[in-house]
Amino acid sequence: MFFESIVEWFIYSHLAMVNIMAQFFESQNFTPVQIGALMAVIPTVSLLSNPFWFSLKRKIGEKRVFAAITLSAALLCWSVYLVPGFLPKFIALIIFGFFSTGVIPIGESQVMNSLMKKGLHFDRARLIGTVGFSAISLVSGFLFEISFAFMFIISTIALLIALVFSIKLTDTEFIVEKSHKTDESGTSRTLTFLLIAATLGIMCVSFCGTFLPVLVTEKGFPENTVGICFAILSISEVPFLLFANRIIQKTGTIFLVATAILMMSIRLFLTPLAQTPVQLMLTNVFHGWNYIVIYFSIFNFIHYKMPSHKLDKSQTIFWMITQGVSFLIGNLGGGILVQYIGLTESYRLLSLLMFILFIPLFIWFLSDKNKKAIRV
Repeated sequence: MFFESIVEWFIYSHLAMVNIMAQFFESQNFTPVQIGALMAVIPTVSLLSNPFWFSLKRKIGEKRVFAAITLSAALLCWSVYLVPGFLPKFIALIIFGFFSTGVIPIGESQVMNSLMKKGLHFDRARLIGTVGFSAISLVSGFLFEISFAFMFIISTIALLIALVFSIKLTDTEFIVEKSHKTDESGTSRTLTFLLIAATLGIMCVSFCGTFLPVLVTEKGFPENTVGICFAILSISEVPFLLFANRIIQKTGTIFLVATAILMMSIRLFLTPLAQTPVQLMLTNVFHGWNYIVIYFSIFNFIHYKMPSHKLDKSQTIFWMITQGVSFLIGNLGGGILVQYIGLTESYRLLSLLMFILFIPLFIWFLSDKNKKAIRV
């Protein structure tokens, strides 16, 4: 699991820099709508890039595709830093984003295949990715006080190291037998409902990440508060990942998604109430039962429940939702909300939306639980 874990560490180190770009844009004195629009570029591009990369990997293989996207993203990220003004950065993000959005999906596809061939589970390797995200976020919070160039230095180094270690992953593209297989009990209908919930839940996760720098500035907190918050929210995922497979087996995917949505509602309600940097940092602990729970439980559902012939299509849609649609709505829609009704009011409105979403999800869980009890 060593090489898989290293790849996870560095692809998520790169993701940390992409997610925290809002702080760089905020330092350029862009408006909330402009920040939201810029942060919406990459998820929008992913709607086209992810189907393209998954289609290409079936033709030329995961390793070749991963090499192409990591090398290109490592080079193109500098265009975002170097070009001046809103429109040039917008265009640079489109080009960079086309390659960058393939890093996590193709990288994790390689990791998952390699682990399944070895008879190992994904949770521990993904945990290392979380630790990498957290460590880099914490360090970057202090480095950015020197220069935002470190954002792009870190991203470049992370991509190149991930590429080097990915070469050592077990190649399963031409191997039929795997130690772990799907039981094919999942249905497209269930996956559709889960993805709708994921869209709205991750939308709010993206809103929190994008407008955290704006909230920090509005409250007059130190700049390094942003990096520390990102480190805390990332490391808060570790407890779940330590026991993820056991938790999923005992509770089920629907329960996990429902409770993650409820925790998201609580987090959104409490965040704007923070009066000190420490209080704001503590609200990010709720993230440990937000994104990672939604993402991991559905990712696991696809690989272990969905029919094998639907795996590639399910993965493509999953990444389009989790990297594209959700972040597009959260970033661009969030920017419009903040611009016209204010930051605090936006947090409250989204908190209410998440609580309303939790109710039918929990009813669905109870109904599904009763049906299983009757069968027994």
